[in-house]
Amino acid sequence: MRLKVSTIVCAGAALPVCAMAEVKPSGLFMDHMVIQRETQAPVWGAADVGEKVTVTGSWGESATATAGKDGKWSVKLQTPKAGGPHSITFQGKNSVELKNVLSGDVWLCSGQSNMQVTLKTTTGASKNIADANYPNIRMFSVERNPVLKAADDCGGEWNVCSPQTASKFSGVAYFTGRELHKNLDVPIGLISSCWGGTDVEAWTPWAHQVEDSFALAMKSKLDEKAQGYSPEKAQADYEQNLKKWENKKRGRKPTLMGDPRMKQNYPGNLYNGMIHPLAPFALRGVVWYQGENNAQEMAEAEHYRVQLARMVRSWRKVWGQGIPFYSVQLPNFKDPQVNPV
Repeated sequence: MRLKVSTIVCAGAALPVCAMAEVKPSGLFMDHMVIQRETQAPVWGAADVGEKVTVTGSWGESATATAGKDGKWSVKLQTPKAGGPHSITFQGKNSVELKNVLSGDVWLCSGQSNMQVTLKTTTGASKNIADANYPNIRMFSVERNPVLKAADDCGGEWNVCSPQTASKFSGVAYFTGRELHKNLDVPIGLISSCWGGTDVEAWTPWAHQVEDSFALAMKSKLDEKAQGYSPEKAQADYEQNLKKWENKKRGRKPTLMGDPRMKQNYPGNLYNGMIHPLAPFALRGVVWYQGENNAQEMAEAEHYRVQLARMVRSWRKVWGQGIPFYSVQLPNFKDPQVNPV
């Protein structure tokens, strides 16, 4: 995170201890970001317990909060019309300044490999990458993080869209943002949170699917595997398999097996580590592109309509607003069947 930080130093040699707790905005708030325009945008972070934090936008609006017993604080900052660049300052015992901030529309783009596939692997990639000079489009890729408990923050950084940065970004997210920018003529922020080969259950909070038979079966299977898991045995098996592979050099190189409960498809894990930390960041909407992993069997495919609706409701609840949610329908990607099973 590239932040300008200055610390207020305590004066007086008689003071043996100087409180140096730093105000720290949440990971989404950094240089080059896009903040949702013309709204009361939630802004949050951490500080010392009881510390007063004032958040000020260069457009003239400010808001103040006091860090609670857990060291967390949050405010709602009125944002300006589309435009910029602006700066946002966080003032407590220290000062943090975000630069080159734009006000526009922010979209969360999530799903599996459909959303994950990068611009450089799409049709016409060379020309599209060369033309990707859109300084008013900003892109944030959430780092992978499957965890059992809801995380407070996530890794990643905002990048200004250019031929150098766009090639590794989600192709679907890029094309969506490009068209919105061209048609609306406002800055666009794109948050990509995706992982190939994942189920909708992984992206849904466990508390919202605890009574779902499909989610329970998935979780039970992985829990059973976890009972026989030990790091020592996993390491020994890995070393043995690696030696065999090095002798023959056939097939895929072995990987070290981890705790099955920490897998990306353990129900709730991706929501915990890659969606929960984003809320309640102000959004214009969500684009969702996923489904193959839930289309392996007819019963599971039919149940997808239930699970997708459940996921949408759970996300809207944590954001505290009825955010628009656009789901991409899967294309026909298999041979036609006269009598499908």
